[in-house]
Amino acid sequence: MPPLRHVRRSARRPVRRRAGAILPAAGWLAAAFAGALPVTMPPVAATARAQTAEMLLAPLSMALQTGTEGKYVYRGKEHAELNLRTRADLEYALPTTSVGSALYGGAFAVTPLEGTLNFVDYAAGIRLSKNLSGQEVAVQVGWIYHSFPNQNDHDDRPAGGEQWALANRPLYNRSHEFVLGLSTSVRNFSAEGYAYYDLNLEQWVFEADIGYIYELSSLLNGLAVEVRGYAGYVNAFAANGDQRAAGVAKWRNDYAYLGASADISYQLRRVPVTIGAGIRYSWNSDGNASWTTSAAGAPHNRLAGNRADNLWWGVWVRLTH
Repeated sequence: MPPLRHVRRSARRPVRRRAGAILPAAGWLAAAFAGALPVTMPPVAATARAQTAEMLLAPLSMALQTGTEGKYVYRGKEHAELNLRTRADLEYALPTTSVGSALYGGAFAVTPLEGTLNFVDYAAGIRLSKNLSGQEVAVQVGWIYHSFPNQNDHDDRPAGGEQWALANRPLYNRSHEFVLGLSTSVRNFSAEGYAYYDLNLEQWVFEADIGYIYELSSLLNGLAVEVRGYAGYVNAFAANGDQRAAGVAKWRNDYAYLGASADISYQLRRVPVTIGAGIRYSWNSDGNASWTTSAAGAPHNRLAGNRADNLWWGVWVRLTH
C-alpha cells in the first residue's frame, strides 16, 4: 500500500468561542443561591461541551473510497484480476506554529473476485509541511503493515517454498515496511518521492510520482481530469520472506517498473462525494510471468496471468470530510 499521500484536506469552519458565556453562568449561580431559581444545569454547560468537541474534531480530516478495478497491480506486478477495493484515510493536524504537522493513519483492502488472495494493509505516520512562497513542501515518516488474511497458515505450500500459481497464495502472510517521503505541490501540479524498506523481505524500494489535475469547470462545475505517472525500483535480498520453509535459501531479486493513469472525476454539489473512472498502465523489467528470481537467476514464484505490462480500468466513489 502506498502511503496515505493523496488525502485532500477538507475546508474546516473556524471554531467560534462565545466570549459572553461566562457572565450568564455567573448570574445563574447568584440567583440559585438566592433561591430565585431551581438548581438545574444551565444550557451553557451543554454548549461548552459541544464547543469542546468541535475544537477537538476540527483538525480531523477523513476520506473513504471504494471501487472496483480490472486488475490489482502493485509496484509494477499483477497480483489479482477483477477485484473490489476499499480505502479509509484519517489525518489529524497538530497545533504548530511555522511548520504544519499531522498524524495520519489508514487501511487499504483488496478482495479479488478472481483468485483467493486477499490483501489488507495498515499505515500510520507523521507528516511535516511548510508553505514556501505558495509552494507546499512536505516530509513524512511512516510504517506500513502488509497482511494476507486468508493465508494465516503460511506453511501450506509445496516443497521448496514456491507459490501455488493457481491458488494465488503468497510465500508469507505479513511484512513490515517503513517509508520516508518528500513531496511538493504548486496549484494543480504535484511531485513526490519515496523510499521504503521492508524488514521481512530485506527489500528497498524507491519510487517517484508526478501528477496534474485539469479542472474542467468551464464545461461542468466539479468536473476534472487527473493524470499521473510514476517510476520505481525494487531491490530485495529475501523476496520469499522470512517465513520460508526450512532449507529454502533467500531469493535475490531486483527490477524496475513504470506506470501511468488518467481519471475523470465529478464532485457532487450538495454532498462531499466524488465519483470517478479511469484507465491505468504498468510495466516491469522482470519479464513475462517472472514475479521474482533466485540468486542464480532461475524463475520462481510465477503468478498465473502476470505480465511484463498491464492495461486495465477502474471506477471509484470517494467520500471526504
